[in-house]
Amino acid sequence: MSVVIPTIGRPSLVAAVRSALAQSWEDIEVIVSIDGDHTLVDGLELPSDRRLRVIASGERVGCQAARAAGVAASSGAFVSLLDDDDVWLPNKVKTQMRLALAHLGSGARHVLVGCRMAWVRPGGHLVRVSPRRLPALGEPLAEYLFVRHQVRPDQTGIGAPMLLFDRGLAERVPLGESRAIHNDWNWVLEVDRSGEVTIDFCPEVLARCTQNRRGSLSSSASWSASLEWFTSQTKHLTPRQFADAVLCHSAPLAIKQNDWEAVGRLFVVALRRGRPGFPALAFIGLLCVRALLRMPISGVARRSET
Repeated sequence: MSVVIPTIGRPSLVAAVRSALAQSWEDIEVIVSIDGDHTLVDGLELPSDRRLRVIASGERVGCQAARAAGVAASSGAFVSLLDDDDVWLPNKVKTQMRLALAHLGSGARHVLVGCRMAWVRPGGHLVRVSPRRLPALGEPLAEYLFVRHQVRPDQTGIGAPMLLFDRGLAERVPLGESRAIHNDWNWVLEVDRSGEVTIDFCPEVLARCTQNRRGSLSSSASWSASLEWFTSQTKHLTPRQFADAVLCHSAPLAIKQNDWEAVGRLFVVALRRGRPGFPALAFIGLLCVRALLRMPISGVARRSET
Protein backbone atom coordinates (compact mmCIF):
# COMPACT_ATOMS: atom_id res chain seq x y z
CA MET A 1 0.00 0.00 0.00
CA SER A 2 1.51 3.33 -1.10
CA VAL A 3 0.64 6.81 0.13
CA VAL A 4 1.56 9.71 -2.16
CA ILE A 5 1.86 13.22 -0.71
CA PRO A 6 2.70 16.05 -3.15
CA THR A 7 4.19 19.08 -1.42
CA ILE A 8 5.60 22.55 -1.89
CA GLY A 9 7.19 22.41 1.55
CA ARG A 10 4.42 23.61 3.86
CA PRO A 11 5.21 23.05 7.57
CA SER A 12 1.95 21.09 7.79
CA LEU A 13 3.63 18.36 5.72
CA VAL A 14 5.09 16.91 8.93
CA ALA A 15 1.63 16.25 10.41
CA ALA A 16 0.40 14.79 7.10
CA VAL A 17 3.34 12.36 6.94
CA ARG A 18 2.93 11.34 10.57
CA SER A 19 -0.78 10.61 10.03
CA ALA A 20 0.08 8.37 7.06
CA LEU A 21 2.79 6.49 8.96
CA ALA A 22 0.45 6.06 11.95
CA GLN A 23 -2.13 4.07 9.95
CA SER A 24 -3.35 0.83 11.49
CA TRP A 25 -2.70 -0.84 8.10
CA GLU A 26 0.90 -1.88 8.66
CA ASP A 27 2.11 -2.75 5.13
CA ILE A 28 2.55 0.81 3.95
CA GLU A 29 5.06 3.12 2.27
CA VAL A 30 4.86 6.91 2.13
CA ILE A 31 6.16 8.84 -0.86
CA VAL A 32 6.62 12.59 -0.42
CA SER A 33 6.78 14.06 -3.92
CA ILE A 34 8.24 17.57 -3.86
CA ASP A 35 6.91 19.98 -6.49
CA GLY A 36 10.33 21.61 -6.88
CA ASP A 37 13.70 20.79 -5.35
CA HIS A 38 14.70 19.29 -1.99
CA THR A 39 15.43 22.70 -0.48
CA LEU A 40 11.66 23.21 -0.09
CA VAL A 41 11.62 20.71 2.78
CA ASP A 42 14.89 21.79 4.39
CA GLY A 43 14.27 22.52 8.04
CA LEU A 44 11.17 20.32 8.28
CA GLU A 45 11.58 17.59 10.87
CA LEU A 46 10.16 14.68 8.88
CA PRO A 47 9.95 11.37 10.77
CA SER A 48 12.93 9.05 10.52
CA ASP A 49 11.17 5.96 9.19
CA ARG A 50 12.32 3.36 6.66
CA ARG A 51 8.82 3.44 5.13
CA LEU A 52 9.24 7.09 4.11
CA ARG A 53 10.85 8.19 0.83
CA VAL A 54 11.26 11.72 -0.52
CA ILE A 55 11.55 12.47 -4.23
CA ALA A 56 11.71 15.81 -6.05
CA SER A 57 10.81 17.01 -9.53
CA GLY A 58 13.63 19.58 -9.50
CA GLU A 59 11.37 22.28 -10.88
CA ARG A 60 7.76 23.34 -10.37
CA VAL A 61 5.47 20.98 -12.30
CA GLY A 62 2.19 21.41 -10.40
CA CYS A 63 0.38 19.34 -7.82
CA GLN A 64 -1.11 16.75 -10.15
CA ALA A 65 2.18 16.09 -11.94
CA ALA A 66 3.89 15.74 -8.55
CA ARG A 67 1.23 13.19 -7.57
CA ALA A 68 1.80 11.31 -10.81
CA ALA A 69 5.55 11.21 -10.14
CA GLY A 70 4.87 9.87 -6.66
CA VAL A 71 2.62 7.13 -8.02
CA ALA A 72 5.27 6.18 -10.58
CA ALA A 73 7.90 5.94 -7.84
CA SER A 74 5.71 3.87 -5.51
CA SER A 75 5.52 0.09 -5.38
CA GLY A 76 2.30 -0.81 -3.56
CA ALA A 77 -0.55 -2.75 -5.14
CA PHE A 78 -2.85 0.06 -3.97
CA VAL A 79 -2.35 3.82 -3.88
CA SER A 80 -3.92 6.48 -1.68
CA LEU A 81 -3.53 10.25 -2.04
CA LEU A 82 -2.98 12.78 0.72
CA ASP A 83 -2.33 16.52 0.51
CA ASP A 84 0.44 18.13 2.51
CA ASP A 85 -1.92 20.21 4.65
CA ASP A 86 -4.43 17.46 5.49
CA VAL A 87 -4.30 14.48 7.83
CA TRP A 88 -5.89 11.04 8.05
CA LEU A 89 -7.55 9.30 10.94
CA PRO A 90 -5.66 6.13 11.99
CA ASN A 91 -8.11 3.64 10.45
CA LYS A 92 -8.46 5.39 7.08
CA VAL A 93 -6.46 2.97 4.97
CA LYS A 94 -7.66 -0.18 6.75
CA THR A 95 -11.33 0.79 6.39
CA GLN A 96 -10.97 1.57 2.70
CA MET A 97 -8.85 -1.49 1.97
CA ARG A 98 -11.53 -3.75 3.42
CA LEU A 99 -14.09 -2.26 1.04
CA ALA A 100 -11.69 -2.35 -1.93
CA LEU A 101 -10.77 -5.99 -1.34
CA ALA A 102 -14.43 -6.94 -0.93
CA HIS A 103 -15.25 -5.48 -4.35
CA LEU A 104 -12.24 -7.12 -5.99
CA GLY A 105 -13.21 -10.41 -4.38
CA SER A 106 -16.68 -10.04 -5.90
CA GLY A 107 -15.25 -9.71 -9.40
CA ALA A 108 -14.49 -6.00 -9.83
CA ARG A 109 -11.57 -5.37 -12.16
CA HIS A 110 -10.61 -2.00 -10.64
CA VAL A 111 -11.74 -0.09 -7.56
CA LEU A 112 -11.84 3.53 -6.47
CA VAL A 113 -12.82 4.01 -2.85
CA GLY A 114 -13.62 7.31 -1.14
CA CYS A 115 -14.72 8.42 2.32
CA ARG A 116 -16.10 11.40 4.18
CA MET A 117 -13.88 14.26 5.37
CA ALA A 118 -14.13 16.65 8.30
CA TRP A 119 -13.46 20.25 7.29
CA VAL A 120 -11.96 22.30 10.11
CA ARG A 121 -10.73 25.84 10.61
CA PRO A 122 -7.00 26.39 11.20
CA GLY A 123 -7.64 26.29 14.95
CA GLY A 124 -9.34 22.91 14.69
CA HIS A 125 -13.00 23.99 14.97
CA LEU A 126 -15.27 21.69 12.94
CA VAL A 127 -16.99 23.50 10.05
CA ARG A 128 -18.76 20.62 8.32
CA VAL A 129 -18.56 17.00 7.30
CA SER A 130 -18.45 16.47 3.54
CA PRO A 131 -19.82 15.06 1.40
CA ARG A 132 -23.21 15.02 3.07
CA ARG A 133 -24.56 12.74 0.36
CA LEU A 134 -22.35 9.96 -0.97
CA PRO A 135 -22.65 8.83 -4.60
CA ALA A 136 -24.76 5.72 -5.07
CA LEU A 137 -23.15 2.66 -6.62
CA GLY A 138 -23.31 3.11 -10.37
CA GLU A 139 -24.33 6.78 -10.22
CA PRO A 140 -22.46 8.78 -12.90
CA LEU A 141 -20.00 11.01 -11.11
CA ALA A 142 -20.74 13.98 -13.38
CA GLU A 143 -24.39 13.76 -12.33
CA TYR A 144 -23.39 13.44 -8.68
CA LEU A 145 -20.89 16.30 -8.71
CA PHE A 146 -22.60 18.90 -10.86
CA VAL A 147 -26.40 18.59 -10.94
CA ARG A 148 -27.97 20.61 -8.12
CA HIS A 149 -31.19 19.23 -6.70
CA GLN A 150 -31.86 21.85 -4.02
CA VAL A 151 -31.20 25.54 -3.47
CA ARG A 152 -29.14 24.98 -0.36
CA PRO A 153 -25.67 23.50 -0.96
CA ASP A 154 -25.90 19.78 -1.76
CA GLN A 155 -22.45 19.23 -0.24
CA THR A 156 -21.52 16.54 -2.69
CA GLY A 157 -17.86 16.32 -3.52
CA ILE A 158 -14.77 14.29 -4.26
CA GLY A 159 -11.21 15.28 -3.37
CA ALA A 160 -7.81 13.65 -3.46
CA PRO A 161 -7.34 13.07 0.31
CA MET A 162 -10.36 10.75 0.37
CA LEU A 163 -9.27 8.48 -2.50
CA LEU A 164 -7.76 4.98 -2.55
CA PHE A 165 -7.43 2.89 -5.73
CA ASP A 166 -5.62 -0.09 -7.18
CA ARG A 167 -2.39 0.35 -9.13
CA GLY A 168 -3.94 -1.14 -12.25
CA LEU A 169 -6.43 1.73 -12.32
CA ALA A 170 -3.62 4.28 -11.99
CA GLU A 171 -1.91 2.67 -14.99
CA ARG A 172 -5.15 2.50 -16.97
CA VAL A 173 -6.04 6.14 -16.24
CA PRO A 174 -2.85 8.09 -15.39
CA LEU A 175 -3.17 11.16 -13.17
CA GLY A 176 -1.72 13.26 -15.97
CA GLU A 177 -0.46 16.82 -16.04
CA SER A 178 -1.43 19.61 -13.67
CA ARG A 179 -4.28 21.93 -14.59
CA ALA A 180 -5.10 25.38 -13.30
CA ILE A 181 -8.19 24.04 -11.52
CA HIS A 182 -10.40 20.98 -11.01
CA ASN A 183 -7.55 18.45 -11.12
CA ASP A 184 -9.34 15.96 -8.85
CA TRP A 185 -12.59 16.13 -10.81
CA ASN A 186 -10.77 15.81 -14.11
CA TRP A 187 -9.19 12.52 -13.04
CA VAL A 188 -12.17 10.90 -11.31
CA LEU A 189 -14.42 11.69 -14.28
CA GLU A 190 -11.89 10.06 -16.63
CA VAL A 191 -11.89 7.07 -14.29
CA ASP A 192 -15.68 6.93 -14.31
CA ARG A 193 -15.79 7.06 -18.11
CA SER A 194 -13.10 4.40 -18.48
CA GLY A 195 -15.44 1.57 -17.46
CA GLU A 196 -14.57 -1.63 -15.60
CA VAL A 197 -14.15 0.26 -12.31
CA THR A 198 -16.28 0.00 -9.20
CA ILE A 199 -16.56 3.31 -7.35
CA ASP A 200 -17.72 3.17 -3.75
CA PHE A 201 -17.48 5.26 -0.58
CA CYS A 202 -17.01 4.41 3.07
CA PRO A 203 -19.58 6.34 5.12
CA GLU A 204 -17.10 7.08 7.92
CA VAL A 205 -15.17 10.33 8.35
CA LEU A 206 -11.58 9.23 7.73
CA ALA A 207 -9.72 12.45 6.85
CA ARG A 208 -9.45 15.97 8.24
CA CYS A 209 -8.97 18.89 5.88
CA THR A 210 -8.22 22.51 6.74
CA GLN A 211 -10.57 25.14 5.31
CA ASN A 212 -9.35 28.45 3.86
CA ARG A 213 -5.85 27.19 3.22
CA ARG A 214 -3.56 29.99 2.16
CA GLY A 215 -1.46 29.25 -0.89
CA SER A 216 -3.65 26.36 -2.01
CA LEU A 217 -4.83 26.02 -5.58
CA SER A 218 -8.47 26.47 -4.56
CA SER A 219 -7.75 29.76 -2.78
CA SER A 220 -6.42 31.34 -5.98
CA ALA A 221 -8.73 29.71 -8.51
CA SER A 222 -10.19 31.94 -11.21
CA TRP A 223 -13.64 31.78 -12.77
CA SER A 224 -12.09 31.84 -16.25
CA ALA A 225 -9.98 28.74 -15.60
CA SER A 226 -13.04 27.00 -14.19
CA LEU A 227 -15.17 27.92 -17.21
CA GLU A 228 -12.40 26.81 -19.57
CA TRP A 229 -12.29 23.41 -17.90
CA PHE A 230 -16.07 22.92 -17.95
CA THR A 231 -16.13 23.98 -21.61
CA SER A 232 -13.48 21.35 -22.38
CA GLN A 233 -15.79 18.75 -20.83
CA THR A 234 -18.95 19.62 -22.77
CA LYS A 235 -18.82 16.48 -24.91
CA HIS A 236 -18.93 14.41 -21.71
CA LEU A 237 -21.56 16.48 -19.85
CA THR A 238 -25.30 16.73 -20.37
CA PRO A 239 -26.72 20.26 -20.89
CA ARG A 240 -28.04 20.20 -17.31
CA GLN A 241 -24.70 19.06 -15.86
CA PHE A 242 -22.80 21.74 -17.78
CA ALA A 243 -25.12 24.62 -16.93
CA ASP A 244 -25.49 23.74 -13.26
CA ALA A 245 -21.71 23.35 -12.96
CA VAL A 246 -20.99 26.76 -14.50
CA LEU A 247 -23.56 28.49 -12.29
CA CYS A 248 -22.68 26.69 -9.05
CA HIS A 249 -18.89 26.41 -9.39
CA SER A 250 -17.53 28.96 -11.88
CA ALA A 251 -19.90 31.85 -11.10
CA PRO A 252 -19.27 31.83 -7.31
CA LEU A 253 -15.57 32.34 -8.07
CA ALA A 254 -16.44 35.43 -10.14
CA ILE A 255 -18.64 36.72 -7.31
CA LYS A 256 -15.81 36.17 -4.83
CA GLN A 257 -13.57 38.25 -7.10
CA ASN A 258 -16.28 40.96 -7.43
CA ASP A 259 -16.22 40.52 -11.20
CA TRP A 260 -19.87 41.20 -11.99
CA GLU A 261 -19.27 41.44 -15.72
CA ALA A 262 -17.98 37.86 -15.54
CA VAL A 263 -21.02 36.78 -13.53
CA GLY A 264 -23.27 38.07 -16.31
CA ARG A 265 -21.16 36.34 -18.93
CA LEU A 266 -21.38 33.05 -17.05
CA PHE A 267 -25.18 33.34 -16.86
CA VAL A 268 -25.27 33.78 -20.64
CA VAL A 269 -22.95 30.82 -21.22
CA ALA A 270 -25.01 28.58 -18.95
CA LEU A 271 -28.27 29.53 -20.67
CA ARG A 272 -26.95 29.36 -24.24
CA ARG A 273 -24.88 26.19 -23.99
CA GLY A 274 -26.84 24.28 -21.38
CA ARG A 275 -30.12 23.88 -19.56
CA PRO A 276 -29.77 24.89 -15.93
CA GLY A 277 -32.19 23.52 -13.39
CA PHE A 278 -34.24 25.77 -11.13
CA PRO A 279 -32.21 24.94 -7.98
CA ALA A 280 -28.99 26.10 -9.69
CA LEU A 281 -30.61 29.32 -10.91
CA ALA A 282 -32.06 30.01 -7.48
CA PHE A 283 -28.76 29.22 -5.77
CA ILE A 284 -26.66 31.61 -7.84
CA GLY A 285 -29.41 34.25 -7.72
CA LEU A 286 -29.44 34.20 -3.93
CA LEU A 287 -25.65 34.23 -3.86
CA CYS A 288 -25.63 37.37 -6.03
CA VAL A 289 -28.22 39.09 -3.83
CA ARG A 290 -26.29 38.27 -0.68
CA ALA A 291 -23.04 39.56 -2.19
CA LEU A 292 -24.66 42.78 -3.45
CA LEU A 293 -26.29 43.45 -0.07
CA ARG A 294 -22.91 43.16 1.61
CA MET A 295 -21.18 45.62 -0.73
CA PRO A 296 -22.60 48.89 0.71
CA ILE A 297 -21.92 47.71 4.25
CA SER A 298 -18.28 46.94 3.50
CA GLY A 299 -17.99 50.25 1.68
CA VAL A 300 -19.29 52.17 4.68
CA ALA A 301 -16.92 50.24 6.91
CA ARG A 302 -13.95 51.17 4.76
CA ARG A 303 -14.95 54.87 4.69
CA SER A 304 -15.36 54.93 8.48
CA GLU A 305 -11.83 53.60 8.90
CA THR A 306 -10.25 56.45 6.88
